[in-house]
This record gives sequence, structure tokens and C-alpha cells, in this order.
Amino acid sequence: MAALDFPNSPTNGQQYAAPNGATYQWDGVVWAVVPVGSAPPSGPAGGDLTGTYPNPTIAKLAGAAVGTTTPLARGDILVANGTPALTRVALGAANTALQSNGTDAVWSALPWSVSGATLTPTDATKSAAVPGGTTASYLIGGATTAKARHRLWSTNVAEWSYNRTDADAQDDATKPSWAMSFNATGDTFGIFRKAAGGSTWPTLLAIDNAGNLSVPGIDGGSPVVSITGIGTSAGGKVAGRQARGTLASPSPTLSGDVLATFTGSGVGSGATFSEQAIWRAEATENWTASARGTRWVAYMTPIGSTTVTGSFAYFDSAGSLFITGPTGQKASGTTWANPSDPRLKQDIAPYAAGLAEIAQLEPITYRLKAQPDGPLCYGFDAEKVRDVFPECVSETSMKLDPADEEPTPGVLTFDMHPILVALVNAVKDLAARVSALEGAAA
Repeated sequence: MAALDFPNSPTNGQQYAAPNGATYQWDGVVWAVVPVGSAPPSGPAGGDLTGTYPNPTIAKLAGAAVGTTTPLARGDILVANGTPALTRVALGAANTALQSNGTDAVWSALPWSVSGATLTPTDATKSAAVPGGTTASYLIGGATTAKARHRLWSTNVAEWSYNRTDADAQDDATKPSWAMSFNATGDTFGIFRKAAGGSTWPTLLAIDNAGNLSVPGIDGGSPVVSITGIGTSAGGKVAGRQARGTLASPSPTLSGDVLATFTGSGVGSGATFSEQAIWRAEATENWTASARGTRWVAYMTPIGSTTVTGSFAYFDSAGSLFITGPTGQKASGTTWANPSDPRLKQDIAPYAAGLAEIAQLEPITYRLKAQPDGPLCYGFDAEKVRDVFPECVSETSMKLDPADEEPTPGVLTFDMHPILVALVNAVKDLAARVSALEGAAA
């Protein structure tokens, strides 16, 4: 048998007709026998191929022309960029996807990039939407721990919650649950808490569409609002502000306007709270750039009554204290002490009123209209006193009836002190007369 003399340095696909009648073909590694009747084609290629066998070139795919003759590298693909051409598209950058721009296929950045356990939006100006029904939610946390959720609880309620499942159970019943709710139906915002293993959600804080803030509290609790000032000479401040006009264009405060209010409420019957004690800061004049008078007023409910304005006391803009009750009492029961050092005084002169003026006074008894069933009071008619002791009577502006919308000007006030001083002169006058009578009798 003749020896096989294979060609040196063969090319891929090269054939060799051996003396033994067999045909061999180089496959890039070894010479393989080509079975009889299965020899590769030769001559010009047709159809989607061009060139000649044994190494034709792909010119079309299913009739669509291939627009590139550059060999495809790893990751390269052919895409339809026209009709019927196919174009080679090289491998895109990391975190990109092949998309159509309506005309061509292009590589575009994905909306999110992944780095380890972190998912980051590629474009911070875009918003994320969770598809699905009315209970679509974001879930944050491990599979076996208490988790945080952002959820559309119903059509009109969005919620941020911790340790609350979509079925209103607790991920971990040994921990409490918290929720922050935005309610479009009730037009409110609220913060709620469910105790560990609990079944109810008490409201801890609520804000309505008028800006009213309430802290309902929980059974057995007394909520405390604490405002602290640290590193300063002043502590926290609760401020009440009032103005006429609108929020965008406020106008000046008017006399009688309430600047701030603090109230105390309780339950008298049923489950209804009623307001029965009030502290108010009130304007005592129409405010201007140079005049802004105020006073503090305390309204109380008398015993056996439900009228919160049945009795009141106030500090006026001059610092004077006024009360509607019949008695002003100190713990010691003694008189009030006032500064009386002569170094504080000027224009000192004798006070002339005495017995003659005292004798013209007409003491009266009366009851206050605000307390028709109240105790009997003793005193004077300020209008009549003014004719004798004008220094005892002055005028102020106040509400004659707590229900009045505006204060009444020219209300008379009475200061007893000048009469007490006049009584000293009256006693001295009487003492002089007694002394004269005693001298005459002797």
C-alpha cells in the first residue's frame, strides 16, 4: 500500500486525495476522512451566501441584506436597522440595554444600576412607579424580620409603616408597629402605633386640612408636649399669631381680636369634651406701627354652671389686675404691699379730701349680672363716686357681656384707695372735734 503524503501547513477545509482512493479534509486539528458521497460543495455560492465554496460569505439572512462584512466579535449581534439591511452592533457598555429609538437599535443606559446589594437610579430626575392594583407596596427588610413598607393602603390612603404586613398583621409580634398615613378621603395626616401583639391602632398625632394638630393620647397616658432650649438663656416657646386679611396678605389686628388661646376641656356627660377654662391674649386697641396694646384674660366656669365665661380675671395693658369675683385673697390675709419710699416720689402735697367727702358717699349692695345667683357684693356706684372722688374713677374698654363680639369703650372702673386715704383725714377731723368738745366740757 502506498504511503499517505499529507500536505504540509494545510488550511482549514483543505482536502487531500490519497492514493488509496479516500479523501481527507483538514479540520484545523487533524486530517479526517470524508465519507464517499458527502464531499463539501464547491464552486460559486448562491442564496443568502456569496463567494465560492468551501468558504462562502453570508450576504443575507432570510433575504435581508447584511450591512457589514466585519467579522462578529464576542458579544456582537446583527440587528435590523433598515429594510431589509442588517447591521452589526458591537457589545454595549455595562448596565446598558439594546433599545429601539424608532429608527435604529441603540444601546441605552438602564434606569437602575446594581452594585452588590445596592440598587441606584441612573437618572435621579425620574420617578419610580410600582405596578399593580390599589395595594402596590415597596418592601424594605429581610424575609424573617420586622420590615418597613411604603404602601398604597387603599385608593385614597398612602402609608409608610414598620412591622405591618399587607394583611395588617405584624412581621414580628414581639415588636410594636408604627404607621404614618396620608388620607385623601378624610384629608388628614396621622401617626399611629400598635403595641407588640396588639390589635388596634391608636392615633398618636393627627393634622387636618385646616392645620389643626391633635395629640389624642392612649388609655392610661398623659401626653406631654416638651419644647426645650439648649445652650441658650431662653427655653422653648409656644407662640400664637393672629392677623386679619389673608395668609398671603395679612392686615393689622383689631381691638378685641384674640392673639392666642390656651384651653382646658373635660367630659361632663357621655363622651363629649367641653371647653370650660380659657386663657386668652387679646388686643385692646386697633394695632398700628406704634400702638399694640394687649391684655391677658382668664375665663373660668363657676361651680354649678356650664358657662365658661361666667367669671373671669385679666391683666390689662398697664399691668393692672381685674377680677369679676367679690374677693381678692392673699395667703396671709393681709393687705397688698406697694413701694412707698419717698425717694420714689415727687410733687408731694397734703391730700385735702376728708370727712365732708366721705359723708357724701352712698354705700350699696348688689349682685353681678354675670352671676345673678352669686354672693351679695358690697361697694359703691362708680358713677356717683365720680362726682365726689373723681380720682377714684377711670375708664377702660371691656366686654360688658363675655359673648359680645367687641369691647365696649368708656366702662367705669373704681379704685378704693383714695377713699381709704380720705378716711384718715376724716378720722383726724373727728378726733379734733372730740378733743374740742372734751375741752369745752372741762
